[in-house]
Amino acid sequence: MARLRCAPNDRLTRQPGPWLPTGLLAACCAGLMLAVPTAGAQQPMPPGTVYFDADQQQLVPAQPVYVVQQSVVDEPAWGLRILPRGLIYRPYLAGPKESRTGVQFFHEDELGWSYDSTVGGQFGLLRIGTDDPYFPLGIQLDVEASAQFRQRNLLVLDILTSDIRLGIPLSFTHGPHKTKVGVYFLRSHADDDLIFQLPELDFDEFFERQSLVLGHSIYLTNQFRIYGEVGYAFHTRVADPWEVQFGAEFAPVMPTGLLGSPFLAANAYLRQEVDFGGTLTLQGGWSWRGRDARLLRVGVHYANGMSNQFVLHDKHEQQLGFGVWLDF
Repeated sequence: MARLRCAPNDRLTRQPGPWLPTGLLAACCAGLMLAVPTAGAQQPMPPGTVYFDADQQQLVPAQPVYVVQQSVVDEPAWGLRILPRGLIYRPYLAGPKESRTGVQFFHEDELGWSYDSTVGGQFGLLRIGTDDPYFPLGIQLDVEASAQFRQRNLLVLDILTSDIRLGIPLSFTHGPHKTKVGVYFLRSHADDDLIFQLPELDFDEFFERQSLVLGHSIYLTNQFRIYGEVGYAFHTRVADPWEVQFGAEFAPVMPTGLLGSPFLAANAYLRQEVDFGGTLTLQGGWSWRGRDARLLRVGVHYANGMSNQFVLHDKHEQQLGFGVWLDF
């Protein structure tokens, strides 16, 4: 249909002479010329516009044409990633046996000033999912390993106890829910100096666990999560099979820049060999999250309960001090 657009205030006035044939011819020609550039597409007209309908031989108001624009949101790209950035299921910040790199200095009644140091970490091997290092989606296979020491002298590095841990966790995510299943191996050793200092303890056998674990955490906000974990040891020495831990933590997930952000963490670690007593650990301070998703923390450290060095698994300790930790 050929259309001749007219502004709302324009008028078609009759001039002397044969108006209808000449006006009709002009209107048709003009309508065809306007229709050629927009052939095959209907262009929206301003409100109030009228056009000459050549079929009806009269002016009619234009019907508005509404164009609906659809916004396109890119979904995160999934793929197979070797050595992915970040972790789907992060280690517990206040967990005393998690693999990380750090040290906490504290005072203990029998041993005086001591410090526990950990050298190790957790790293992604394979991920089927997104490339986001902060909140990745998908399924990921990790490896974690650490050596955990009890020491007294920074200069001499005299090691009283050592716990060696190696684990292979598999984690996956669904929204704010993160789940892991895995296996880990842990074995403890005592130094001769500690045996001399604490002759009442039995060091005839090494403390050893080979365990299956199931853990689940929920991010209630981007920075606050709660979690629980249960472990069953299919092979033990000294230890009993069951262990349970649960806790909560508040810490930055996205990069913080130089200013950093506060963190708080609490963990309860219960073990069957001490009648499901265990250790309560509290930590708080300041932290920095890097672009590689690693977290550096400094703050105060408090622990009360059975020793987190498993050579001393049935010995009660109360620790108060400070620490520095690097979590992966």
